[in-house]
Amino acid sequence: MDFNELEEKMKRNEKPPVIRIDESIQEKEDNSVSWKGISIILGIAIVLIMFAVVFVKYVPFLGPETIDYNLFKFSKIDDVWHTQWESNSGKLYTVPFRFNPHEAISVPVVGALNDSFNEADKLYITFNPLSDEKDFKYLAMAAADLSFAFLDPLNRKVEMACTVNQTEACEIRPIVNCGDENKSVVFLEINSPEKVSLKDRCVHIQGKEFNLIKSADRILYQYYRIIQ
Repeated sequence: MDFNELEEKMKRNEKPPVIRIDESIQEKEDNSVSWKGISIILGIAIVLIMFAVVFVKYVPFLGPETIDYNLFKFSKIDDVWHTQWESNSGKLYTVPFRFNPHEAISVPVVGALNDSFNEADKLYITFNPLSDEKDFKYLAMAAADLSFAFLDPLNRKVEMACTVNQTEACEIRPIVNCGDENKSVVFLEINSPEKVSLKDRCVHIQGKEFNLIKSADRILYQYYRIIQ
């Protein structure tokens, strides 16, 4: 039907024919739009995948924090610093510290030990069992760190002790203090400022809260000859 015929029908008040769209054509157009959207999504996904591949290949892996100190490399894993240390026998150990050497070196070490300190067959780690209850976790942490280090790799026999026998836990422990005859002693004390005092056959380690742990690390660094 042309425009003239349409005009004649309108003059006679006849309704013009309904113009219908071929459903197959409409379906093709809908499918075309649908596939166009999918193509866009797939294109974006491909670009993102390519970006990820390039990122992984060329951007350095963000591994654990590391530092170097006196020819030793330290890596921080789960808030603990680790380094490789070789014993006099040539055996290689991975030794842990809660403070890295740059942090621990701030703790002063004063005095000197007798040679007999290292000649004793046993090392006693002692503390005051009447310390404030809130301090026990720091005393226990320092004692555990020192015990593991002196047992292996430093190859010393270690026994936990108390300075006084006034608690149930100390009933089965030896009572040991600095100055006891023929005993090599490590005495842990909650006190400030943090420092390590060496005298005769006694290592006196002190500090408050985590500073006690730092002081313990400081003397271990000296034993490992990491900090001279």
